[in-house]
Amino acid sequence: FTLEHRGFGRAILSITHSFQESSYLEQMNALFTQYPNAGAGTSARKQAVDQVNMNIEWIKSREQNLHDALDATLRQ
Repeated sequence: FTLEHRGFGRAILSITHSFQESSYLEQMNALFTQYPNAGAGTSARKQAVDQVNMNIEWIKSREQNLHDALDATLRQ
C-alpha cells in the first residue's frame, strides 16, 4: 500500500466509525497534524473527523435520556 491507494485512505473511516470520545478525536487530530500528507485519504480524514464529532454530539444529546431510562428500569 502507498498513500495513494484508495483502500488505505478509506481504512481510517472503518477504524474510527465507532469512536465517541473526545480523547479519540484529539488523538486523531494529533496524528493527522503529525502526518499531514494523507494522499488519497485526505477526504476520508475529514469525513472521519466529522463522523467522530457527530458521534460525540449524538451521545451528549441522548446521554441524560439513557441515564433516566436505566434508572427507571432499575427502580422497577
